[in-house]
Amino acid sequence: MPSEVRLVFDGAVLQELLHGPSGMVNNFMMTRSEVVRLAAMQDANYKTGALRKSIVKRAEYAGTELSIRISAGGANDVTYAYYVHEGWKEHPITAKNKPYLVFFWPNAPGGARWHKAKSVWNKGYAGNPFLTRNLPLFFAV
Repeated sequence: MPSEVRLVFDGAVLQELLHGPSGMVNNFMMTRSEVVRLAAMQDANYKTGALRKSIVKRAEYAGTELSIRISAGGANDVTYAYYVHEGWKEHPITAKNKPYLVFFWPNAPGGARWHKAKSVWNKGYAGNPFLTRNLPLFFAV
């Protein structure tokens, strides 16, 4: 006489495990996305700490679909987060509302001091993709 095992799954319980907020898939995604978020915080530029503190993750549900959003800048109103991540091309900066730009130049030849100029040339910035660079860590189990 052959032996037999029969598995019967409760459809509602299986859906909850797979798609529910406390389900296994959700828990896995939240755990792995936290690894990505923490690595991004380590890789983000640091001057005041505001950029690193602004890196957050959010679970977003659309019906039965779950997505995890990791973003920088929105939490602490860090408006420069996009430019740090993506960089920018070189460009001129010209005074518009005043006759001169006035700025402190800490590494000026002859020592740190205040300067004024009608325009300056910004050399651009290559960017630091601290979010996208760490995305593969999600799958590194």
